[in-house]
Amino acid sequence: MRNRNAVIAIVGVSMLVGCSTDEQVAEGWDYKTGRVIAVNEDRVLVAESADVTDVDWESGEQTVDELLQAMNPDAIWLTAMEPSDLDGLKAGDEVQVVLDGEVKESYPAEAKAEKISLMKSAE
Repeated sequence: MRNRNAVIAIVGVSMLVGCSTDEQVAEGWDYKTGRVIAVNEDRVLVAESADVTDVDWESGEQTVDELLQAMNPDAIWLTAMEPSDLDGLKAGDEVQVVLDGEVKESYPAEAKAEKISLMKSAE
């Protein structure tokens, strides 16, 4: 009887351990806020604010591709579902984003934005 209880306990613990999830939470950028790098017709390139703090937005000396290569920031091209969300946005602005659907895994990433709101102007 004692051996039987021990076996049942071992099997039970094994099942619990085997069924547990050991998922690691990605500690990456969530794409909800960021800094505008470029505005292009119906889409905007946004990067994680912490990745692009030392950029001289006024000079315009670096192209978008050069900036992406040099700084390699977490970045995403957002296609605005409401084109008026892009009115007045410029490089250096901080924005808040509501995504619509999945994020395409590329570099920079790509997604549709249900809403893009200006949080702080670059001035």
